Amino acid sequence: MPSIHTQIWLLAGALALHEAEEWDIYGWYQRNYVEMPANRSEMSIRFFLVFLSLLGFAWAGFAQIWGDAKLTSWIIMPLVGLIVQNLLQHVYWQIRFREYAPGLGTAALLLTPMSVAIVITSIKDNLIPAWYLFALAVAIIPGLVDTVRSGNRLSQGILAIHRFSISSLKLMGLSGAEGSRSGDAAS
Repeated sequence: MPSIHTQIWLLAGALALHEAEEWDIYGWYQRNYVEMPANRSEMSIRFFLVFLSLLGFAWAGFAQIWGDAKLTSWIIMPLVGLIVQNLLQHVYWQIRFREYAPGLGTAALLLTPMSVAIVITSIKDNLIPAWYLFALAVAIIPGLVDTVRSGNRLSQGILAIHRFSISSLKLMGLSGAEGSRSGDAAS
């Protein structure tokens, strides 16, 4: 199995591919959600997809600059937890909306095996204690509960992502922070 350092860079690359798979998720949102933020647009959604891709590489780099495999593992595990949460959200959305949830393919085929490999390596090499994994597993539960409770409305976490993207585009003075498709209902 590759070193923990190699696995983390592969995970960052897989996360970028996952975000690329979601590139045209705008229509899926339109079909499946009500009360979307009024100013959301394809650009605001894509802004966040690029942001997350870059964040994955930054997180991977930050985790490794210390040169200590144990510290690297401790730092990367919250990202692994968020990836597991997102995989479970994609599975839920697939079942809830009865149509392909963009991102499910890369979440299942790339992110899950890579996340599992990082966890296995971290345990096998005694880089993290079991209680830390348990704490991270518990920490993702509220986001999953919020996703299920939200039904066909955006969860608080996803809504925060939309608001962050819209605000960031406005702050940068980029056009496209307003609804980008004619006929979009301002919800």
